[in-house]
Amino acid sequence: EPILGIDAIVGLDVARRKKKRGQGTINYAAGVRIYHSNGEFLKYKLTTSQLESETIPGNILENLLGDIKGKKVMVHRDGRFPQDEIKVLKEMEKNLKTKFYLVEVIKSGAPRIYSEKKGIWVKINENEANLLTTSRTQGTPVPIIVRLPETYEDFSIEDAVISITSMTLLHWGSIKPPRLPVTTHYADKIGQFLLEGIISDLEGYIPFWL
Repeated sequence: EPILGIDAIVGLDVARRKKKRGQGTINYAAGVRIYHSNGEFLKYKLTTSQLESETIPGNILENLLGDIKGKKVMVHRDGRFPQDEIKVLKEMEKNLKTKFYLVEVIKSGAPRIYSEKKGIWVKINENEANLLTTSRTQGTPVPIIVRLPETYEDFSIEDAVISITSMTLLHWGSIKPPRLPVTTHYADKIGQFLLEGIISDLEGYIPFWL
């Protein structure tokens, strides 16, 4: 069943590559993965443009998301949205006549939730929650942080939690259910495949990473 009020769900992430000399990483825009609101995979789009920081520049965002017009789109971001990205997406909303609902999927920093049931979540405030996306197998599961960088009249933190929990069910073929939604999972591996030349097609309709 589709998520009500949403036309598409997009995973947006940045890939990182370790520097050959010295410490730190070089950042690359890995791209986007686009799904219909019922979970059907629609398209992926990648780019190898080098970045100077975690922020994806406006021209790259426009290239990655320019195909989505006139839709209500939920954007899952691997990590936090930099303020510059939010500003660009606000401008794109006007140009594309699109509504973006921004959701941050943060992998670390959440306190443990002592439950064996997947989908349990704790509401911190109107814009943030801790969500348990795996069942207990070994040890105590580690929750993720779900955060809305902005407040929306027609979209709540509960809507974001439901979308992420639902999208964790779409990892077809995985032996162990991952913590992250399919929209952002394997971001680093996809970026590494791209940088090593294993991926030749920068756009496609087959989720090769599953």
